[in-house]
Amino acid sequence: MGTTPDQLDQIAILHEKGLLPFPAAIADFGAQQFHTGQHEDFARFARHFGKTVGDLPPAGPQFFTGTLFTQLGFRYVSFDVIDAPFVRRFDLNTDRVPWRFKGAFDLVLNFGTTEHVMNQFNAFRVIHDLCREGGLIYSFFVQEGCNGHGIVHYTDAFLRHLIAANRYEVIWESRHNQPPDKCTWIILKKTSNRAFQPIVDVE
Repeated sequence: MGTTPDQLDQIAILHEKGLLPFPAAIADFGAQQFHTGQHEDFARFARHFGKTVGDLPPAGPQFFTGTLFTQLGFRYVSFDVIDAPFVRRFDLNTDRVPWRFKGAFDLVLNFGTTEHVMNQFNAFRVIHDLCREGGLIYSFFVQEGCNGHGIVHYTDAFLRHLIAANRYEVIWESRHNQPPDKCTWIILKKTSNRAFQPIVDVE
């Protein structure tokens, strides 16, 4: 899994616009790492919150995003099926959100994880349940191409129905349509505490 400074910049913008508190509670999916980025990228992110960064590992497989977030004072938990730093063991196929985590997070990150999960209903219910009312869901959706990445690719219809059924508000969206690859980055606001609604594609 990989996170880049571009995603940090978007998170800083959310705070700048008053959409994300500081320190925020962040739930992440997958043991995310910074595979790219220089120290100045992370220092810039820290300065946005009036913080400075100490020693950080170089970008690569040992630089887990939780290292930066927790150093700056964010509450951070990663949900994954493997043992890794900052990880709570969790299977998106079968596990349900524990009561103490329901609605507990200001920001839920899905940076290229759900396309590896067979049980899409449970995966998106978990995302919904972790996020508080008024909180944000920041996702990456593989749609076409992408070198056969993942076991599930998403359609525009999937996103449209997911947003409508659960009354999410689109805060920001960026589409990448360079053939043969197509993907979408999107930030959604959870506008109510309604239970997660499954989607049905009916004409």
